[in-house]
Amino acid sequence: EKKRREEEEEARLRAEEERQLELALKMSKEEAEKEEKRKAVDMERIAQQRAVAKSLAASSATASDPTDAHSEQLKHLAHKERLKQLALHLQKAQKLKEGAQAAP
Repeated sequence: EKKRREEEEEARLRAEEERQLELALKMSKEEAEKEEKRKAVDMERIAQQRAVAKSLAASSATASDPTDAHSEQLKHLAHKERLKQLALHLQKAQKLKEGAQAAP
């Protein structure tokens, strides 16, 4: 009887020890998963920050302000229009000059 009780007590202790080990293993797995999720979130945040930084660098390289870029585009178009008008004016002047030379 005494030996049977000792064996039962030993079995109960082994079962308790196994339960504690399983619980510790489960908790360490959960902690590892949480750490992996945390790392993934950190990596995503870093990637977003890099993308924003690249975008800002690219936009500041082209123009400090989007309205500046638009303004530059309008200036360019106005300049092209002035060149067209000047070319037309020169053509008319050339025709008048040729006409004056042709009529003595």
